[in-house]
Amino acid sequence: MKFFGTLALALVLAACNATEQSTVQQNGLNKSGIEGKVTIGPTCPVQRLDDPNCDDLAYPAVIHVNTTNGIWVTKFQADAQGKFKIELEPGKYNIDPQTPKQDFLPRGSSQDVTVVSGVFTTVNVQYDSGIR
Repeated sequence: MKFFGTLALALVLAACNATEQSTVQQNGLNKSGIEGKVTIGPTCPVQRLDDPNCDDLAYPAVIHVNTTNGIWVTKFQADAQGKFKIELEPGKYNIDPQTPKQDFLPRGSSQDVTVVSGVFTTVNVQYDSGIR
C-alpha cells in the first residue's frame, strides 16, 4: 500500500513542466520523483512588473498525480511555502492541480512530466488567481 501511495505522489509531481533535473542518491539507493513550487498570481489588479508587492505568492495547493492514461496514482499538498517533493517510480505522469471547493478560480493547468531513475525533476505549478 505504501508503494502505491509513493507511486501516486510521484506521478502528480512528474506531470508538472520540467525545468531542471538534479540527481539524488540517498542511503546508497537512487531515488526519483518530482520536486518544485506552486505559486499563484497575479496578485494585484493592473499589475506592474516593477512592483514587488505584486509578485506571485506561494500557494499550498492539492495536486493529483495520474498516469498519462488517466489512472489515478496519488495526491499531495504543497506546504505553506508552496514547496513539494515526492518520490515516484520512473515513468510518464500527468499532474493535475486541483481547484478548491469546486470553484472556477484559482485554477492551475495540468502538465505532463517524465520521471527518470535516480533524478528528481524540478517542476513549477502556476495557478491563475483571476485578478485582472
